[in-house]
Amino acid sequence: MTDWWNQADQVQEIIAGNNLKMPDGDPKRVLDACKENKIDRNDLIRNVRYVLKTILKGE
Repeated sequence: MTDWWNQADQVQEIIAGNNLKMPDGDPKRVLDACKENKIDRNDLIRNVRYVLKTILKGE
């Protein structure tokens, strides 16, 4: 998870393995990065899996 209201580039955070942008992200920026091949589906799947595993563990 990011620090709240940080000004870091969300795409670079996704590549680095950050799973949660707080308090909100920029879905359009993420979609554009996918279209520009800066990130791919596997990057997103990796991050979603981690979030879901955490939720299912109840942590």
